[in-house]
Amino acid sequence: MPEPQWVFPLETALLSDADYAELETIDLSVFNVDTDSAGLERSQLRARDEMVARALKAFSAGGLGMVYVVGHGLDAEDIQRQFDVGSTFFDRVTEQDKAKYAAKISEEGSWAGYKPKGYYGPWDCDENWSFYPETLLRPDMPPYPRFYLHEYREFMEHNHYVVAKKMLHVLSLGLGLPGDALWRLHHRPESNIVSQAPYDHEKPVEWKHSQDHFRFQMYNPRPDDGSFLTQEKLHLRSHRDIGTITLNYSQPIAALQILKPNGTWAWVRHKPGAILVNLGHAMEALTASRLKAAFHRVVEPPEDQREFQRLAIHYFVKLLPDVRIDIPLIQGPDDQFTEYRELGGRPIFYGEWERFRTKLAFQQRPVRPSPQRTAEHALLDMHYRLTPGTKVEARL
Repeated sequence: MPEPQWVFPLETALLSDADYAELETIDLSVFNVDTDSAGLERSQLRARDEMVARALKAFSAGGLGMVYVVGHGLDAEDIQRQFDVGSTFFDRVTEQDKAKYAAKISEEGSWAGYKPKGYYGPWDCDENWSFYPETLLRPDMPPYPRFYLHEYREFMEHNHYVVAKKMLHVLSLGLGLPGDALWRLHHRPESNIVSQAPYDHEKPVEWKHSQDHFRFQMYNPRPDDGSFLTQEKLHLRSHRDIGTITLNYSQPIAALQILKPNGTWAWVRHKPGAILVNLGHAMEALTASRLKAAFHRVVEPPEDQREFQRLAIHYFVKLLPDVRIDIPLIQGPDDQFTEYRELGGRPIFYGEWERFRTKLAFQQRPVRPSPQRTAEHALLDMHYRLTPGTKVEARL
């Protein structure tokens, strides 16, 4: 069988410059996490501080909440290769084999494995494969994609050790914290390295290193048959990501939109070789809303791209599971767990918080029998805080 190759269509000609969000570009090549301020020349220090200030402005209240990241250490061929090998999960795995690896999303709050089209209802047109470090150590995937296991492992490690690490240092400095303050909440230095695991590990390997996960996601074209979620023809409704940072590898099919501070939606333009970076709700809670999670959505592409499948690569950066999420790391304008604690809520750690939110993802709010407001009501309010006018039907 020939080597996999994912071919992208041309960029759309149907959107104007005014339709796109004006995102900042952050160049990580000017940032060295192993060199402190005293070791930098004046010009280097000035370039670093200027970049940190622009990143903080983009991710604070009033900013767009998303940036392009370049200088991340991956060239165009590296990124194209991940799209190539990622496509094998969809076009070289049968539907029967996909079903064998079904993710236990609502049962266990885990994305690991395969999510089919239609899981959340008739409007749900995407299928995806998600991997945590431990699932790449087993490995738990179909035979053909497994041939490229080492490439997936190395890709995950680069995102964690280079891109995520640098972004976390940038944000730490912007918040006035030691450079490694946020990194230490996402990484245990004494743990193992995923790319060094044996190729055919059939037994689970203990993994305490991080809980990041990455995803290959395929949005499939569909007829205009009334199954769209709203009149905006959403492929994925407005939401904020659960974790702290999301890395989304830019590709040319226009579909991603971001909510601007003025309440209007703007398209996100493709920038070849760049990573689109936004923050998730966990970062907003951790910083007491000093940093803001970006609302974003996926809509039907413009007409000249509508017939094509849209393959996306996402890397979700997560706190370590034993980090408390109900107490912010710093003071800020909105301590989001205040009411939860006032109602007697017990300490809640990130691992259980993510499972709680994952089980409820894109579901209707459950009805709780207690007439009195409880700590659980406060958690549900936080999860279901959506943009105005956005509704979603429960999965049957």
